[in-house]
This record gives sequence, C-alpha cells and structure tokens, in this order.
Amino acid sequence: MDAFKTKGITCAQSIEEAVKNADLVISCLFDDTSLLDMIIGEYGVLHCLPEHTCYISTETILPKTVLHIWKSFKENQKQYLPAAILGGPNEVSSGKATLFTSGNSNANQKFEHIFKLFTEQIFYMGDQPDWAMVMKIAMNYTYTANLELFSKLYVFAEKHGIPAEYIQKTLYTVFPLPGYRECINKIHHRNYSPVNFAVTGGNKDLQVFQQAFHDVGAVPRIGQLLGERFASAAKSNLADQDWTAINEVIRKESGLDNHHE
Repeated sequence: MDAFKTKGITCAQSIEEAVKNADLVISCLFDDTSLLDMIIGEYGVLHCLPEHTCYISTETILPKTVLHIWKSFKENQKQYLPAAILGGPNEVSSGKATLFTSGNSNANQKFEHIFKLFTEQIFYMGDQPDWAMVMKIAMNYTYTANLELFSKLYVFAEKHGIPAEYIQKTLYTVFPLPGYRECINKIHHRNYSPVNFAVTGGNKDLQVFQQAFHDVGAVPRIGQLLGERFASAAKSNLADQDWTAINEVIRKESGLDNHHE
C-alpha cells in the first residue's frame, strides 16, 4: 500500500471506507473467486455500497458469474454495471482501449465521460447483463489464439530461412490494431517484457474462456492446445514473462533454439 501512497493515491483500510463517499466504484481483480469475495463477502461491497453509488466490475470472469452478481445487486436494490475492457495497460493509459457494457443503460450514459478518458470505443450491448462479458471473452479468445498463430508463422518462415522482418511487416498489414502489433513485436524480438499480461494470468483467463464455451456447448479446441502451451510455460522459467512467451514453447517443440532475452 505504501507504493500507492508515494504516488499520491488515497488508500483506505477497508472496503467500506473506500466506497462510502464515492459516486462510482470500479474494480479490477484477478478472477471470479476474488471478485465474489470482495463483493458478497462479509465485509464486501454489496453490504456497504451507498444506494446512489454505481459499481462496475471490469474483470474477465464467467458470464454466469456476472448474472449471479447482477441478481445479488438487484435483490439488494444496488446499482451494478457489468463492463469489460479490451486492451492492455498501454491502450488504457493512451485512451485507446475498447469498453463493452451491458445491462444498465442509465449508468452507461451517466459515466460515459469517465469511460472516454481511457477508451476509444464504447459498445453498449443492451439489457442482457452478461453480454458485455461474452463479447470480451470472444475478443480475448481471438487474441489468445493468435499467439499460437503468430509464433507458428515465425517458426515456419525461419525454417525456410526467410528473414523475420517479412513476417512482421505482413502481419502489421493484416493486424493493424495496436494490441496485435505489440504482440507481434514481442514474438518478433523474442523479448517478453514489459509484461502486459503474464503467463500465469493468461492461463487463468484461458480457463475462464474454456469454461464459458463449455457452458453453452461450444467445444473450444484451440483453447485445449493453448492450455498445453500455458501449462508448459508456467512450469518453466517463463511463468512470470508476458503471455506471448508461449512462443518459446512452440519454438522448442519445433526444434529451434530456445534461448531468449
């Protein structure tokens, strides 16, 4: 907490102290379990949030968890806006992130000026509260699957002796979004820092994606392969690297030098 204080951030000793005078509360925790504990636990947000205050969760969680939270807030007559941010720290700090929201159009309109501080696009998905999270999982699944694709393309080109720059420039053309380009660069240079999203976090999110797909009977075959990649990376010295470091797992499997910076 001292690290936050040195940056001029006001810190609270309890959840109640943190939210009691707020008009808007935004959380970004690690997973479903930590979020539910913070919301519904004995001293959680749900029990001390003022009636006029809106709570927004931005975690990547299961759609059914969103519905559970939505029902709990509804029963306690508290305001909840499910939201999901698409983009890493660089996109957020530069105001280039994308935001999906759903279920509470009034709150979306009321706080739109705040969302625009860190987003370039805002999509209100309608009244169904879990739809924002469904979109986040769909887009993140796309991004995660491309970690496999990008790594394989670099390996394929290298096996033929083609300079890696050709792959990078062509991928830039096909994938112009900043988040994709950052991913391409990390794989291109085999340099997995700074860490935007660690292997351990990627493995957690992948499990969320897999469960979400299974819950509706859509078998995520690509995710099964990626699960193996993340598991291998987590058992090696790559666990705390950016999740693009699964490139090293793919290189090793392909018989290429596994040394990286």
